[in-house]
Amino acid sequence: MLACCMIGTLGAAFTLVQTVEFLLVGRTIFGFAAGIQCVATPRMVQDYMPTKWKTQTAVVWNVAQGLGAFIGLCTGLLLPSMTESPQLII
Repeated sequence: MLACCMIGTLGAAFTLVQTVEFLLVGRTIFGFAAGIQCVATPRMVQDYMPTKWKTQTAVVWNVAQGLGAFIGLCTGLLLPSMTESPQLII
């Protein structure tokens, strides 16, 4: 899972370059890492959690993943557009 995080960080770093090619490559790498993470985490829970906790932890993972994506998208609304001054919009 740590490798997925490092690969995702590399993909996010590629998107910082202001060209379309780097944006596409960075998003592809990040999507690949996110897909592996979505498969690896439930599998790790299945392998390492006690039997009585498996169902609760699987639900918590799905809720946390969806909530984290929603918070990330909402945080993007605070970022200024390209035409505005570089301040946070609050």
